[in-house]
Amino acid sequence: MMTNSVDPPDAGLEATIRGAIGKSEGDIYESDVQRLTNLVALERNISDLTCLEYATGLTERRFGHARIGDISPPANLTNLTWLHLGANQISNILPSVNLTNLTRLELDISQISDISPLV
Repeated sequence: MMTNSVDPPDAGLEATIRGAIGKSEGDIYESDVQRLTNLVALERNISDLTCLEYATGLTERRFGHARIGDISPPANLTNLTWLHLGANQISNILPSVNLTNLTRLELDISQISDISPLV
């Protein structure tokens, strides 16, 4: 079943998704992104996570050493158990409070000054 195509605005994220789904060219569909369970993109210079809101099957997401400042696009991925966003430009962690299945959260080397939303 084909679903709507998604167009990741970030070239680094698009390359990461394409590698994970094994699709070097052509449209990326919501269904392609939905079946992802693990997405690793270390040092990929990613700044925009738009289109990851469709990655509802993700349990592990590692995006360290990038340029991510806004973590709200995939904030409702409740299946996530491991989220690594260390060494990014994140200052607001409030969007991560909906990630109720997290057992491992890595936000080291960031611009976060208030962790109270996590307690």
